Amino acid sequence: MAELYHSSIYKADSHVDSCSAACAGLEVEGWGPLSSDARCEVAVIGGGSTGMETALHLACDYNVNGSHDRLCLIYNADFNNETRTFDFVAQPGGGASLTSQRWSTAGTFVATGSSILGALEPQSANAAVTPDQMNGLVTALDASDFYGSPPVGTTLRSDDDFWSSVACLDGQFMVQAYPRDRLDRVAFTQALKALDPIGRPLPPVVLKSLPPLNSVGQQGRNRGVRQGGSELYYSAAVGEDSITARWIN
Repeated sequence: MAELYHSSIYKADSHVDSCSAACAGLEVEGWGPLSSDARCEVAVIGGGSTGMETALHLACDYNVNGSHDRLCLIYNADFNNETRTFDFVAQPGGGASLTSQRWSTAGTFVATGSSILGALEPQSANAAVTPDQMNGLVTALDASDFYGSPPVGTTLRSDDDFWSSVACLDGQFMVQAYPRDRLDRVAFTQALKALDPIGRPLPPVVLKSLPPLNSVGQQGRNRGVRQGGSELYYSAAVGEDSITARWIN
């Protein structure tokens, strides 16, 4: 019988290689089938974008398992060149733990063979953030209109420079984005630089003309033929409380 979907859908003994799994930086657990009946108040079926967003909303809005405030800031400096993430988790007393990660390639992001995991090996470092330092970051975020409405309807492109964020703050799930035409509002980069345990400067914004979005997927495939891999491209739509991404190639 012909399979309707990708072959990985039908395999329960291993997790499919994916950008999501690689970027998580952790061994994915708990994805296997249930071995017996289970009872719960809410069951989220599926771990794609919609399922993950639903689970995040539940954890944040209803304080599932005593979830802490959490803030993740992402700087996309052309995905095929460099991406930086800053993940803050609130700690008792007003401080936070920070996990900083840096994905960088010498020229282009190249995925070869059947797995992309080897192409996504971030530099990672952890740090403890004091309450005073966290207050300084919050002040910088406030100056950046971080707590205002996101630019709903904006399309973020992986081949451009932008900031995005997902956060659970005071029991409220929120997103924010700073595409190229809003980057002048970003006032928190110096605060991040002072806290960043990696200690590498953020890539500068590069002014460039971008090709039509529908052409970059084929462009990545053509380069892949020459280089033995493929550049990866995605776009992301900003909603009121979601940022939904899709791969273009």
